[in-house]
This record gives sequence, structure tokens and C-alpha cells, in this order.
Amino acid sequence: NQVKDEKASAKARMEAREKKQQARWTVIYCVSLVIIISGVLLYAFVIRPSISYYKAEALLDAGDYDGAKAAFTALKDYKDAASRALSVHYVHAEKLLNEGDYDGAVEQFIFAGNYEDAAERVPMTRYAHAEALLAAGDYDGAVAQFEAAGDHEDSAQRIPMTHYAHAEALLASNDLAGAAICFYKAGNYQDA
Repeated sequence: NQVKDEKASAKARMEAREKKQQARWTVIYCVSLVIIISGVLLYAFVIRPSISYYKAEALLDAGDYDGAKAAFTALKDYKDAASRALSVHYVHAEKLLNEGDYDGAVEQFIFAGNYEDAAERVPMTRYAHAEALLAAGDYDGAVAQFEAAGDHEDSAQRIPMTHYAHAEALLASNDLAGAAICFYKAGNYQDA
């Protein structure tokens, strides 16, 4: 009987040890699972977007405006990605303006929307374009850009002034009919 009791006691100890071992493995499994899930979430919501944001910044710095815009747009609500997507257009517009591509700059400022002073830069750029066209002797182009500049600075006054300058240039080249038309367009400017 004593042998039977010892066997039963040994069996009970073994079962208790197995239960304890099984509980230990369950805890290890659960903790491991939590760590893995936390790592996946950390990567998905913190590390990967941070890397993508850094890459978008690098694309912008390298002048890859399309790539930077796409990268910032793909980041959606991460940090200030939506604003940075607009800033890509602004930075691109500045570059185009410095290169003398006024039409491209206007287009990019328009795409930049309400980013910084982009809306105000559109008429400023059109005015600068008009000045450049006027200096190059493209009077019709200058008038069109002064008109597009709206009420920026003295755009409205520059239109008849440009027609007058065009008329004088035509008069100097003996194009009397063309000069007459331009003087007419100049309206009451000076002695038109």
C-alpha cells in the first residue's frame, strides 16, 4: 500500500511539474507573441513612415519633385506630410522661377495652393514674366502677362504703357498702321 501511495505521490508531483512547465511555456509564448506584435506595429506605424519621410526629404533635396510629391502624398497623415507635399510644388516653383520658366513657376505655385504665400506669388510671377517679355520686345506677351497679374503692383497702368512703347517701336520701324492700332490701345496714356 505504501508503494502505491509513493507511486501516486510521484505521479502527482510529475503532473504538477508538467502543469508548471506548461504554464511557463504558455507565459513565454504569450510574452513572445506580444513582443512580436509590438515590433510589427512599431515598424508599421513608426519606423517605416519615418524612413519614408526621410526618403521623401532626400528626393526633394535631390530635385526629384515628382518622386518627393508622391512619397509625401503616400504618407497621408504622418507628421506634416500633407503640407510637405504642397511645399514640393512651392520649392519647384522657386527653382523654375530662378531658371526663367515663368509659366512653369505659375503652374507650380497654383498647385501649391495655400502653402505659405503661393497664392500671392502667382501674380508676382506673372508680373515678373511681363517685365521680362517687355525687356525682350514681346509687347503682346507682356500685355497678356500684365493682364493676368491682375491688380498686382501697377499692372493695370503698365498695360497702356506697354501698348504705347509698342506703338513707338512700330513707329520707329515705319509701321504706321501697327503704330496707330497700338496708340489706340494705349488709350489716354501720355499723348497717345
